[in-house]
Amino acid sequence: SVPLDWAHPAKGTLEVLISRIRATGTRLGILETNPGGPGGAGFWMPLYLQEVEPQVAEHYDLIGMDPRGVEASQPLECGGVDTLTKLYRLDGYDRSPRNVAKFLTYDQREANQCAADAMTPSINTDQTVRDVDLVRALLGQQKTSWLGYSAGTWMGAWYATLFPSHV
Repeated sequence: SVPLDWAHPAKGTLEVLISRIRATGTRLGILETNPGGPGGAGFWMPLYLQEVEPQVAEHYDLIGMDPRGVEASQPLECGGVDTLTKLYRLDGYDRSPRNVAKFLTYDQREANQCAADAMTPSINTDQTVRDVDLVRALLGQQKTSWLGYSAGTWMGAWYATLFPSHV
């Protein structure tokens, strides 16, 4: 459980899914991970790293997380399948006024439905990196290491900016 809003913890909580694979050899610490996206599910990342980077898995507990609003961590689903299916079926190379208007219509529908969800303001990088730091603290670590891909690098940089003494 993490606060819905770290600045106002009384507003309620969210559940985030965490995974951990313990180091197989001499442990040097934890390695928290994020696959990017934004919006990528990271629960599975320790399994992937264990396979492709066994020397890292030997020395670090590998930590994965489905960030708030993603997959098993109370997903934020704004427009639903119908809107997204219509949007994804459009031809991205067709720049005709008719096709562009369809893109704008479906994008606006998705944005309006997201804005109507009370959870939306709490699904952001700042709240998520505070969740990451809670994981570090719950595991009893003074510091954490980070591996992020794509937008996960942004999250790592945000974390290091917010919690420089913990990296």
